[in-house]
Parts: sequence; C-alpha cells; structure tokens
Amino acid sequence: MIRRPPRSTPSNSSAASDVYKRQLPDPFTFSLLLAITNNEDQDLYFRATLVNPPAGYSNYTKDLGLISAGGSAFKLYSLTRSKPTLTDGEYTETLTVRIEAYTDSAYTNLYATKDIQVTVTFIDHKDPAFTAIDVDNFDSGDVEGWALVDIGENFTAKLAGPGEPRVASDHYVSPPYSMYTNSSSEPDTYAIVKSFNVPTGYTKAYLVIHFWSNNDWGIRIVNSQGKKLVKPSGLLNNQKWYRVVVKLPVGESTTVQLQGRVTWYVDEIYVIAK
Repeated sequence: MIRRPPRSTPSNSSAASDVYKRQLPDPFTFSLLLAITNNEDQDLYFRATLVNPPAGYSNYTKDLGLISAGGSAFKLYSLTRSKPTLTDGEYTETLTVRIEAYTDSAYTNLYATKDIQVTVTFIDHKDPAFTAIDVDNFDSGDVEGWALVDIGENFTAKLAGPGEPRVASDHYVSPPYSMYTNSSSEPDTYAIVKSFNVPTGYTKAYLVIHFWSNNDWGIRIVNSQGKKLVKPSGLLNNQKWYRVVVKLPVGESTTVQLQGRVTWYVDEIYVIAK
C-alpha cells in the first residue's frame, strides 16, 4: 500500500518536526498498485471501482487508461477514505475491487469485468503495540548501514546505477537529514542495499519507507518468498514524499534494494513487529 504522508516536508524548515508529528488527514488518500494484462485482441480502456465498499470510502471510481492488445501495465488505483479506528495500531478490511474493460475512451461500451478481493491493513507504525526492530532516520549524519552493492541485475531497466549513498539536508521527512543519491557512472546492476532481520517470536512484521524522487526509481524486497517489486520505477516520481508499507516475513532476513539513475531521497525507514 502506498500513501502520501500528511504533506511534503519543507526543506530546512524549523517547523519540519511539527509537520511530521501531525496526524493523518481525515479523509486521506491511499493507493493500490494493480498489474493488468490485456489478453484480448483489441485495445481496451480500464477502470477500477469498489463493489459494496465499506463505510467511509469515497472518490473510488478511477479511469486507469488504455492498455493495448496483448499488453501489460502497472496502474495506480487511488482511493479516498475516512480514518478508521485502529486497535493496537492496526485495522484490516477486505475490499472487492472491480476491474472494468471498455472498448472506447469515453468508457461507455463495457467489454468485460473482473472482481478481485484485496485485503488492506492500515497501521500506525509508531503505535506502542509495535516493537521497532530498526529505525533509519539518518539524523546522526551517516547512512546507517545502507551501501552501494552490485546485485547482478538491473530491475528498473535504466542505463546507469545510483551513486554512493550519503546524507542530505535539502529534503527530509524529519530533520535534519535524509539519505540521498543520484546517477553515477556505476553499471546498471548496482543498487543501494540493506538487510533487516526479524527475529522469531513475533507474529507479524512490516517495512515502512518514505521516499521522494524526480524520475524513474524503484524499490524491491528480496527474501525466502522471492523478489517483490513494491514500487515500479515509473510511478510516483513527482517530487513529493510518499510512504510505502510492505509486510515482511518473520524469523528471517529481508534485503531491501533501491535502484535508479536519478535524484532520490529516503527517510524514516522502519522495520516494526509484534
């Protein structure tokens, strides 16, 4: 699940701490990442909506645009919701998302539909019910174990890898620093990498990462469950802070890979468990 933090933190602002501590807006916007393949022999226009949505949802019918015959695309489906009541820092609900395909750009000629079930968990990553396994806020002035590593492949399909990670003070979620990198002459197989271990004894764990980018850039997690691209390089690169939350396995290590050849920042990275 991807969503905007309350607002983009002003660069070098004395009010930045207060901005970060503000509560989530009510209502707020969050986004579901949809991977859609058009298996038909004609171009189709896709729309997403909710079927019998739970109370609190609005503005949930979204036109996702054209996917050519035989083509595939990631589409970001953004929804508006009033704040639910969390218990021990969590609230889980199941949504029925209907994907509609139309033959025309005006979305008048319905071709087919498909319903999918999506379970959404809202969390407060600072709730005391969670144990913070790791917190990287870079405020000590170093990159806290993140390193430039040759991972042997290029998962964002760009022409150059990132440079060495370093701290920056021009963009951040919490002052005075974030972690920053931009393009370099390194091969495209390089990524900024760190591994996080969630010990046994917990029943669930999450990764929370805040990012800012101005062009193609991606996040991928790697563990015993395989490789998962959680932020495709072509989405959410509009120079605003976003928050990504990913469920992690317990009792093992997960490696987080950040890759892209452009300017990007990350801050307030949490691994939490309960």
